[in-house]
Amino acid sequence: VEFARGKAIEERDAPADTVLGMVKERIEGMEPEARRILRAASIFGQSFTTSGIMSLVGGETVANEIGEWLVTLEQREVVTRRGEHGPGDVEFTFRHALVRDAAYAMLTDHDRVLGHRLAAEHLEQRGMGDGAILAEHFERAGAPERAAPFWAESAKVALEAGDFDAALGRADRGLSSGVTGNVAAGLELTRGEALRLSGKVAESLPVVERALSGFDRGSLGWCNAAAERALILQRLARNLELVQAADELERV
Repeated sequence: VEFARGKAIEERDAPADTVLGMVKERIEGMEPEARRILRAASIFGQSFTTSGIMSLVGGETVANEIGEWLVTLEQREVVTRRGEHGPGDVEFTFRHALVRDAAYAMLTDHDRVLGHRLAAEHLEQRGMGDGAILAEHFERAGAPERAAPFWAESAKVALEAGDFDAALGRADRGLSSGVTGNVAAGLELTRGEALRLSGKVAESLPVVERALSGFDRGSLGWCNAAAERALILQRLARNLELVQAADELERV
């Protein structure tokens, strides 16, 4: 019988928190090693790899043992193998989101914070995961200053893909960390460009001007912000300020 969608749970039509509690009870009835692996896997989200599990629990559980327990969990229909993620590295996914949520809820606050930091460092070292995923891990690890550069990177990716809402949301997440300097200026510049491209031209001007003041005068970031400001001034027909901006660029 599949682990998370047994007929008993479906027929009871129980509230979500009650169903989550039932799944937690099933996990608590498993062997300690299986519980540890599921808790570690839940840090990564719905999908995870054997190398990811090793980065979290490898000090006490060797790779072979992790692989054996994942095979057992696959046979119990708790997880599903998705294929090779790299040499000797297998990717799995939870069969049901409720199983992942239940395992994640079983983590202590300390283990959750530590787990997200280790997961972020593992993914960063391996070049796996996009900027938004790394930013989420560092943020949940209580390290917003390490998350901010990845929010900036992922905001630019969203902007280039034409997803202006995502670009704005990610830039806001980065700025909320209290980051300063060039990273903050870059986040403001991405926000301003996303606002302009989404039709909020007047609203984008003060944002880009904050970016301009945050970069070192004459740097590449400053020049990019100056160019964006010029586009906005042109769209707003503020010709005198546009000429003044051109004069300043010429002096630089």
